[in-house]
Amino acid sequence: MQDLITAKRCFTSFLNQCERLALLHSEDIEIFHREVKQTKNMREEKIARFKREKQLNEQLNQLNKNRKDVQKQIDNGYIVSQSTEEEDTEFDDEEKQRELYLLLIKLATLKSMEELAATESEEDMLVQIEKMKASNGGKLAKEEKPKEKFQNFTLLPSDAVKREQLKKNVFKPGYPLPTMTVEEWADQQMELGLLPSPGQQPTNNNQKKKEKTDEPTDAEVYKSRAWDDYKDDNPKGAGNKNDNYFRR
Repeated sequence: MQDLITAKRCFTSFLNQCERLALLHSEDIEIFHREVKQTKNMREEKIARFKREKQLNEQLNQLNKNRKDVQKQIDNGYIVSQSTEEEDTEFDDEEKQRELYLLLIKLATLKSMEELAATESEEDMLVQIEKMKASNGGKLAKEEKPKEKFQNFTLLPSDAVKREQLKKNVFKPGYPLPTMTVEEWADQQMELGLLPSPGQQPTNNNQKKKEKTDEPTDAEVYKSRAWDDYKDDNPKGAGNKNDNYFRR
């Protein structure tokens, strides 16, 4: 707690000096002298402060880049650095130095405003904790969680058959197991007539089909007779009027 009070005193002293030297932004001055915290506009104030911090960082980076470019030219001999009592080089220009310091101070004011707000919030929290300890004999009261009601449950069913089935499934593999043996499957197929009995010879279905196909049907007989009649009426070479094709 004492460290927070010391940090808060240092931040407040620094911001007071910046305000006296007109280095503190107008929005930060209004927030700094605010007696009551306003959580309503806190988000908008943080966004505005972040935008100003981003702009200051860009200016600082550009200024450092220009100084490095000038120093690089001096080191390469493109600019002869000759300091006299009357004038200095651009690298040692007081205006550039002053601009650099002002940017650093403004960035420090923004950081100080953020740290001051965080310090005050933490201080309020510690004050509340001390009050809670004082009202509870120097200790924090633990919140009692509501007890969960456990329902009765059984690990195994009371039925002996189901218990035995669960017992068998303990070391059961993850893939499905066969439900019957090969002998049981063969008996089932013989009952359905899909497999021959042990004393019965298997019938060849292809042979039965061949025997059936050897006997011509009525349609095939009629077609064969019509073809014979056509050949009788139209002998070979009847369409060759000049009789030249078969004499070659």
